Amino acid sequence: TCAEQESFWKLVPRDKFPSLRRCSEAVHSCFGSTYLCESAFSNMKMTKSTECSSITDEHLQDSLRLALTQHSPNFKKLVDEMQAQTSH
Repeated sequence: TCAEQESFWKLVPRDKFPSLRRCSEAVHSCFGSTYLCESAFSNMKMTKSTECSSITDEHLQDSLRLALTQHSPNFKKLVDEMQAQTSH
């Protein structure tokens, strides 16, 4: 798995095998960046088609950021910190 590979490369001394480490990092970054690029394009295509191209570039960027991030917001904390709005 990816986690096992990452653990393995952490054990390979950078000072003894600098070229091997750089090569490994380059190969891993290619796969990650290709996947992200394809994911972003696919998501952008879907978003643009469902919004009938009326979406602004700024909104599209925000939508892509949300779709591609692995960050998971703490909704409970956000709700707890919200101030209640009273009607006039």
